[in-house]
Amino acid sequence: MSVSALSGHTQQQWQETADRELESPATAIFIDGEYLDAIDGGRFDNINPVTRAASVLTAC
Repeated sequence: MSVSALSGHTQQQWQETADRELESPATAIFIDGEYLDAIDGGRFDNINPVTRAASVLTAC
């Protein structure tokens, strides 16, 4: 979802959007207001430095 699509949202709409993202986090990279997949479809594990657990796959 682009940033411009979210402008003018109420607090409740922002919360609903955030809740959806937490349920199913985006694996694309966020560039210029939109999520984009890697050209070759590549992904890497995003490692939490505190727990050293892989938290989400991220486009590369």
